[in-house]
Amino acid sequence: MRTLGIIPARGGSKGIHRKNIKLMNGKPMVAYTIEAAQKSRLDHFIVSTEDKEIKNICEGLGAEVIDRPEELASDSAHTAHVIVDVLKKVLEPDVVVLLQPTSPLRNEIHINEALDVFEHGTFDSVISVGQFPHFIWCLGLQCPYPVNYDPYGRRPRRQDKLTDFIENGAIYIFKTKDFLETQFVLPGKLGFYVMAEESCIEVDTPYDFFVCEQTMKYYGQNNSGSRD
Repeated sequence: MRTLGIIPARGGSKGIHRKNIKLMNGKPMVAYTIEAAQKSRLDHFIVSTEDKEIKNICEGLGAEVIDRPEELASDSAHTAHVIVDVLKKVLEPDVVVLLQPTSPLRNEIHINEALDVFEHGTFDSVISVGQFPHFIWCLGLQCPYPVNYDPYGRRPRRQDKLTDFIENGAIYIFKTKDFLETQFVLPGKLGFYVMAEESCIEVDTPYDFFVCEQTMKYYGQNNSGSRD
């Protein structure tokens, strides 16, 4: 089974200017995902970007870079189309592993363990998630309503609540054949790879960036890293 990691790293970002190469604890944020891919058991990985500066930085870190068309780098461009573009330009793998640089706390152990779930289970695709113990309300047309518990019965204690999971954006694994047939990143029977809370931070806002950077500093000081 040949596995290909794809790291999408466009230059534009509304939440944080030049997010993918903004320095996080002294490194461009994308460097953490590149290092995780390099240390993992992926057969190969590629960065897709339309940005010359990002390309130069990623190549300097030892990554292979594929030039992305400008039309696939807009806010409205779909990740599936970026993956199709990469697959048109490389020897088609059996399995694609999508690694978004907005999850810098995801490391090579996470990637390898997620691949284990995919390979040893009966799944067509696997997604990384984190446990979500909170109560969710949505704003309806007339009044707010609960999503994951019944407020009219006895409200469960947090520790007694059935576990929900939240997509953390760190790892997506799927069969190339199924993806090309459906254009869905998570086709077929789906499996979960559960990551620890401290590894699940997805960086989309300045606050996320701050929390992620401080989490790295904390675990580095305690010599435990962000591993599960």
